[in-house]
Amino acid sequence: MYCTFFGLKRPPFARFNDVANFFDGARRGAILETMRYAVTQGDGVFKLTGEVGSGKTMLCRVLQEQLKPELDITYIAAPSLPPGETIHAIACQLGAPIPGSTNRAAVLQALNTHLVARHRQDRPCVLIIEECQRMPVDTLEEIRLLGDLEVGGKKRLQLVLLGEPAFDQMLRRPALRALTSRIIHGLTLPRLAGSEVAAYLSFRIRRAGYCGPDLFPPVTVDAIARASQGLPRRIGLIADKTLLAAFAENTHMVRPRHVRVALRDGTYAGASRWSGWLPWASVRA
Repeated sequence: MYCTFFGLKRPPFARFNDVANFFDGARRGAILETMRYAVTQGDGVFKLTGEVGSGKTMLCRVLQEQLKPELDITYIAAPSLPPGETIHAIACQLGAPIPGSTNRAAVLQALNTHLVARHRQDRPCVLIIEECQRMPVDTLEEIRLLGDLEVGGKKRLQLVLLGEPAFDQMLRRPALRALTSRIIHGLTLPRLAGSEVAAYLSFRIRRAGYCGPDLFPPVTVDAIARASQGLPRRIGLIADKTLLAAFAENTHMVRPRHVRVALRDGTYAGASRWSGWLPWASVRA
């Protein structure tokens, strides 16, 4: 709606998980390189934690795009399944030929055979599991056992575990000590600081075809940074509605008052929760 008004070729904050919009600032590029190294070495479990909207899924999609000529990478996002059903889901996702029987032992054998075959074809398998903080402990333990399988000293299945900060707390449980001991790389995706929010906003609008001076002056960037708590998905949602508010006012001067309008929008999920982060008394319109 506002694209032509601001000289944009397309909406700048749509398609949050489009790999073309990957922002490598705020340590994202360095974390991606560490992930790439970890999964290609195949010597243990990789863990990445971060708040909702921090960009964990985006990183994994970029990783998948970069490594798909070398590895078979797949996702599973059904963390609440019990152990037997999770193994079945993993086997299906990895393309293992599932026997007619749903017997857990038969499915596990089929999965093992498939992993050995892929290893011999020099096509290692990587399994990325999201929302690990919601997984039953028994399911995590069974997945850990899958990750222990080796062929010639190399892991048959490389595990990448994604979760919110609660997953780090979960891993402190004695029942998960064996899994924790196998985590070779454990990183946390940080929030964006104020200067990084400015770089992120500039990156996204210029990726959308903008060629003029920055649309978001420092005072407006500060307002968006505080309201979003430095989380990329929230930054994009707020910035999108902020531009819409400026467009509705027929002005190219994007100001903190437009951020306030964005946060008051009744259709904007979470506005009441984040609006308290903005020091309205100290920020002029």
